[in-house]
Amino acid sequence: MTKRITVYGLVQGVGFRPYVLRLAISLGLTGYVQNTGGIVEICIHGENSAPDEFARRLLAFLPEGARVDRLEIEEIKELPEEYAG
Repeated sequence: MTKRITVYGLVQGVGFRPYVLRLAISLGLTGYVQNTGGIVEICIHGENSAPDEFARRLLAFLPEGARVDRLEIEEIKELPEEYAG
């Protein structure tokens, strides 16, 4: 299962991307996280319910100073080719 998650809020300069990386690794997920014009875009791929668990935990354990105002989650066919490891 592959998901694209777009995060809006105070998510830059607060350790959000390293937090996303640690969370993804802990769940055995592959993908990428990047800043794109004031938002953070995350694409993750994993087996079974791991991507759903990632989305649940993402909001539960935010780094200090981070704030999520809106989260968009979209299931996509696959990771973009340059990120498919």
